Amino acid sequence: MLKLRGIADDDATEFLEPRLAGLSDPTDLLGRTEATERIVRAIRAGEVIAIFGDYDVDGTTSATILADGIERLGGTVW
Repeated sequence: MLKLRGIADDDATEFLEPRLAGLSDPTDLLGRTEATERIVRAIRAGEVIAIFGDYDVDGTTSATILADGIERLGGTVW
């Protein structure tokens, strides 16, 4: 199955047994600073923030974590 998905034998172990060290650096995400600044402005202005996530395990989980974080910072999530 992994070969069909383009994962070579050498990468199979890393794929099946991931480590935190293998994660990409979040500071490399394009637009991260601008998105953070916009969220901060919205929280400070009392704006309602809508979060959209796709309907799979990582999409619903990440949307929930983001909503929880924003609410803990005093924001309102719709």
